[in-house]
Amino acid sequence: MRTRKLITGVGLLGLAVLLILNKLEIISFHFEIWTIILTIFFGVTLIQGLVHRRLTESIFSIAFLCMIYASELGIEKLVPWTILVTALLIDIGLSLIFHSFFKYSFGWSKLGGKNYDDAKQAINSDEKIIINERMSSSIRYVKTDHLQRIKTNVTLATLRLYFNQTELQNHQATLIINSTLSEIRLYVPKEWDVAINIDNILSEIKEENKPAHEVLTERLNLRGSLNLSEVKIIYV
Repeated sequence: MRTRKLITGVGLLGLAVLLILNKLEIISFHFEIWTIILTIFFGVTLIQGLVHRRLTESIFSIAFLCMIYASELGIEKLVPWTILVTALLIDIGLSLIFHSFFKYSFGWSKLGGKNYDDAKQAINSDEKIIINERMSSSIRYVKTDHLQRIKTNVTLATLRLYFNQTELQNHQATLIINSTLSEIRLYVPKEWDVAINIDNILSEIKEENKPAHEVLTERLNLRGSLNLSEVKIIYV
């Protein structure tokens, strides 16, 4: 997390310096402000992906940078689908070849013999759960009597998690969300207290149907990182 904050901080400081120097006419560049912001954002995600060996994050960061500078690179005809499909194929191919090296291959390395998860699936597990979703839309029902920790890695996907059949171990659990360009909806009981502590870049966290303040005995701690994503917490 320190590395992520350091990289993001340096990128934002660099943007501030460039804007000031441009206004003072010490240097001159002709890119629009959103081009600069998106360049810094995808530059940060690219460096993070390389540092933490996250293959998908690295490849799609490069793909989006190519689309941003398509005219300068002379590849306008490839925007957007050819670039995105090419990035996807490269991602799958490298995941199959180097699946033991990268931390998050998101299941591409299983193409040879194991089945994918269904769009709707009940998760019957004890204590610790890991969910990986990429370029998909899925619904998961978490069924356990003593949940301790659940970790989600979501990229270019939509994920719905239902906790209405979940009991927390020692009355508390941790949900770690690592999300890029995705939408996540969490359906939690009204009796739960959800403590939010998530790093986010150009992302949003919403709460819906949150009950009035009262003493709650169950606590769900939200941790992780959001990049161009949305998390909605719905109390049911």
